[in-house]
Amino acid sequence: MPGQFTSRETTLSPGAPTMAFTFRAALTTLSLGAALAATAVLTTAPAQASTTETHRVCQTVLAPLAPGETASKVLSKRCFDEPVNAAAQRRPLPDELLVTFYEDEGQGGDESEVYGGETCDSEGYGISDMDDVQDETDGVSSYTLFGDCDVSEKFDDYDFEGSSSGLIFGQNQPWVGATWNDGGIKSFSLHS
Repeated sequence: MPGQFTSRETTLSPGAPTMAFTFRAALTTLSLGAALAATAVLTTAPAQASTTETHRVCQTVLAPLAPGETASKVLSKRCFDEPVNAAAQRRPLPDELLVTFYEDEGQGGDESEVYGGETCDSEGYGISDMDDVQDETDGVSSYTLFGDCDVSEKFDDYDFEGSSSGLIFGQNQPWVGATWNDGGIKSFSLHS
């Protein structure tokens, strides 16, 4: 009958014993063997741990300086961990990105992004106490300015006091220098 397995008897050689088998039994044996082999591979394969590396990102929104003010007011702040390779997928805030501070020289590691309602003008923005930024990045080692912000100044004391770096022109600061690295910046200003 079509579609039915049949038994077959085969003689291996003259005088040898006769062997009877069915194709169904042979197929069942092969299927069972393949399933056991696959199970053995799956159960003996080492479990792979998650190796997704993350870094910390904080986003702060500042108010522009009002006439006569030197320090910008913090309007909001949020921090989160994200996969290292996901930075390009991050949703920016609706405000203008002004500066990003980085943990490592060369703009790497944990980040603290600072936004404003508008880009820099001649008054700009001022961060009178950099302790939060220093904590968020585990110590600032580099930074990048954005938009019309292209002049910055670092101070070694709070409220724009103490020694100053002087005006720094240019948006890309891949290394803040030994004096300012990992906690040396106590206050920071940026403007156009």
